[in-house]
Amino acid sequence: MWSAFWFVWYRDNPREFNERWGGVNRAEIDLINGGGKPPKTVPTVPFSQLIGSKNLWFLGMSYFMYSFAFWIYLAWLPTYLVEARGFSLLSMSIFASLPMLAGAVGDALGGWISDKLWARTNNAKFSRRSVPIFGLIMAALLMTPGAMTSSPYMAISLLTGGMFSMEISVGAYWAVCLDIGQESAGSAAGMMSCLGNAGSAVSPVVFGAVVQYTGSWVYSFVIASILLFVGAALWMGIHPELSLDAERALRVNRLAALSVDS
Repeated sequence: MWSAFWFVWYRDNPREFNERWGGVNRAEIDLINGGGKPPKTVPTVPFSQLIGSKNLWFLGMSYFMYSFAFWIYLAWLPTYLVEARGFSLLSMSIFASLPMLAGAVGDALGGWISDKLWARTNNAKFSRRSVPIFGLIMAALLMTPGAMTSSPYMAISLLTGGMFSMEISVGAYWAVCLDIGQESAGSAAGMMSCLGNAGSAVSPVVFGAVVQYTGSWVYSFVIASILLFVGAALWMGIHPELSLDAERALRVNRLAALSVDS
């Protein structure tokens, strides 16, 4: 249903949208089009450049760790609350929604904080790194105690805090795709999302297998917490101020210097 609506309603060019649906004034169209200038051609990023980017690999692998932990909530939280914590189906449906609501708040708050830090400090590394590192570490510190506590209500409180903390990091992940990808942000986001979806794919399987073979729910949360710590550490290798083109130029210059030395 959404796809049908999107196909009929959406137009990539605001002028085309205005002709069909209205609501976009001339000044806004001129501003979007760069003052009436013809749109510039966006160069295609070679796949080899994406694969060769250390920045994207660090970003994508960190997103893998985040996605692994995130999908525990999506795939297993309702079952966990019923089977491990003894909630009824009705109670579970209420309590399982709390982490998602907290996560929605964290999504907006984390991105806002990161942009505010950049505007105030003009320090790309600090503003983009500090928020997700804090969020991922806090999520790791809350998830395992949430699985270990004997109180079902304390468990859901800690896991809700874990989801909130984890989602604080999301805005920075996608913002860095814009920071380093620039006009090729879609390609950068695609690679990051590819690695993240790999984490999403293996998470439910690993979680279920660990629970089945150990007979305990705790170990799976411990694994997720460890991966979140790894994801936070990977942020130290991400350079939001270094675009894909600049990184490629540095790589070319380094290879040229090595060839001269040899």
